[in-house]
Amino acid sequence: MRTQLLKTLSLAGIAAVMLVSCEDLNEPIKPTHLPQTNDIPKGSVTPPGGQAGNPDSENGVTTIAKSYRTVSGNWVAARNYEYNSTGKVSKITWRSETPFVQTGSYTYEYDQEGKLSAMTDNFGDEEQFVWENGKVVRKNILTNGSIEEYKSYTYNEQGLLANAADYYLRHEGYYALRGVVEYLYYTDGNLYTSMYYVYNVNSNSFEFNSSKTYDSYIDSPNPFPMEEAIPGVVMQSKLPSSHSVTIGKQTINYSFSYELRSDGYPLSRFASSEYGNERTTYQYY
Repeated sequence: MRTQLLKTLSLAGIAAVMLVSCEDLNEPIKPTHLPQTNDIPKGSVTPPGGQAGNPDSENGVTTIAKSYRTVSGNWVAARNYEYNSTGKVSKITWRSETPFVQTGSYTYEYDQEGKLSAMTDNFGDEEQFVWENGKVVRKNILTNGSIEEYKSYTYNEQGLLANAADYYLRHEGYYALRGVVEYLYYTDGNLYTSMYYVYNVNSNSFEFNSSKTYDSYIDSPNPFPMEEAIPGVVMQSKLPSSHSVTIGKQTINYSFSYELRSDGYPLSRFASSEYGNERTTYQYY
């Protein structure tokens, strides 16, 4: 049933995207709609209604995300979060061991209204965010001060991110469409699936590349979402209990179990798949 649903939703999304002609490739992609509750695949958790919150404290214990560390075999991935005086993320530092060690950081800037304006990595490359009607509609990706790529965002009727169209600068001097990510959600606003389609300029069509699907969630707050298309835009307010990744014709299924605090916030997560296991631990300020 899940395969049939994905096929139906994918075709609907592609149909919406295909309304864009060759001459309109620099225009936003049309958004799609939320799947209804009766469209949720068998075996998944029916959304209990309303999004789980993330207040600054719960029963005197902080719920502000500080860091996480994931270990699997001989590789490690870690992130640490810092905040400004208004409570918004100001810097993220990361470290990976694969087993070779790499480190880096992202620094965030905000305008006078508190809206995210830019993000700069430790190499000096910058991403600029363009807002309209209270939402990010475009992200410019700069290298050496020039826009080498950009993403165009559109939203559905519920105000959730529906599509992200990816453009790159060709040597001829114009921006060409590389591909589109389509996002579909459960009726409580938690992400159901993200599907990436590559644009084929020769056939003027979109070809499926990969997808990530979350078949179920548990009703606990999620301060460390697995998906973040735009910094600060919450796509997973609850903890996913399963996850599948499809690349081409191959699908890898993951299951998650958690160690929770008394207020429901995660202390650790154990993930398992046919390829191995990993453990993630979380810390709060």
